[in-house]
Amino acid sequence: MAVKRKLSFDPAAPDSDKAMDAIVAELSKSYGGEMLLLAVGEDTAATLIGKLQDNPRRRFGKPMPYKNIGPDSLGRPSLIDSFSKMRRENNRPGITMEGVHAVAPFLEDVANQQALEFRRDY
Repeated sequence: MAVKRKLSFDPAAPDSDKAMDAIVAELSKSYGGEMLLLAVGEDTAATLIGKLQDNPRRRFGKPMPYKNIGPDSLGRPSLIDSFSKMRRENNRPGITMEGVHAVAPFLEDVANQQALEFRRDY
């Protein structure tokens, strides 16, 4: 998979919210359905995913148009729970994390037969 562009910001910087807003604005102008790699920690992920969800391309309650992938921190229950305070999440539970995929290591010793066959094939 070719990397088309890299957008980054410093989450520790005082203006990190503005930097995230600029990235979301940039993506909103030209996004064409590609995968976004969210290489961020859990606390930053909550803010960034919220901003992506609130982007101008989102219309009529549809889930965000982005396909997101990131580290295992994106699958932590505490991140998912952080969205429970949002009104849209109360109306449609799970909508904020729709389209977000967390990568986790393959644990062969706890895998079932189907998972082992998948590993062998791919």
